[in-house]
Amino acid sequence: MRVAVFDIGTNSTRMLIAEVERGVAIPLVWRTRITRLGEGIGGGRLLPEAIERTVRVLRDYADEARRERVARVRVVATSAVRDAANANDLIARAYYLNLPVEVLDGEREAALTHLGASADLGPSTRCLVIDIGGGSSELVLGLHGRVESRVSLDVGCVRMKEKYPLYDPPIREQIDALQRIVMETFRPFLPQFAGVNQLPVIGVAGTVTSLAAIRQKLEVYDPQRVHGFYMTRQDVLETIEDLGRMSLEQLRAIPVLEEGRADVIVHGACILAGIMRLFDLPGLSASEHGILYGLALELAQEAA
Repeated sequence: MRVAVFDIGTNSTRMLIAEVERGVAIPLVWRTRITRLGEGIGGGRLLPEAIERTVRVLRDYADEARRERVARVRVVATSAVRDAANANDLIARAYYLNLPVEVLDGEREAALTHLGASADLGPSTRCLVIDIGGGSSELVLGLHGRVESRVSLDVGCVRMKEKYPLYDPPIREQIDALQRIVMETFRPFLPQFAGVNQLPVIGVAGTVTSLAAIRQKLEVYDPQRVHGFYMTRQDVLETIEDLGRMSLEQLRAIPVLEEGRADVIVHGACILAGIMRLFDLPGLSASEHGILYGLALELAQEAA
């Protein structure tokens, strides 16, 4: 059975089309478009122009899904929609495209993300998954989608950009301050995640995958080379040093950064570095298999 799953995030809207059978999902098409739905989310409402951007992409994705003759479509939304007072403005527009939206609560988002990210490890390996989004960042500890412990905080790259704007280019003191803010925000949860530095750690979403591509100096984004790429904490810190010396114009010229990510990549990288420093994580593996893959696996299990 061929399925399509859409993820409406704070910074990007993504689609995966996959063949699913007997509990297995085989990816066929990946799409990511920066829609910045969470623009101005500090005001508690989705902006009309952000809704329009997102609806246009949803329409394009729905058309492609029809061309691919998918049997089922599932659409989910996360932080920006979950937190917005006018979330129904977007949900209604999607409904008229025949795209009912499931707004995920934190528990379900964590489970789906962990299910997708840990799929390569097998069902008996505990791991920590770090998901740095536009509106929030999550730590999820568990076993193949079975969540043991999780925390989700409003520390996403878009929120941080709007709350803590940087000079162009940023100065070292700003980058250090961002990491300290992240560390202090997550510090109360250190006991909850004791010992995670002894486990496999997987990073998902655009910040981590972009950093993996940049670290490899890829000229063209290659998911196969990004997926599974291991970065030490020092790799991440050195990459931040490199990015922190660049102007926004120079960041936009990095070939593997999709349009619309350059202005939040330093904030996202500082979130990752702050988490790795606080929890003393030696490194992590980048994964292309996050919440979308978890949704596809869920559909595969339903079809089994």
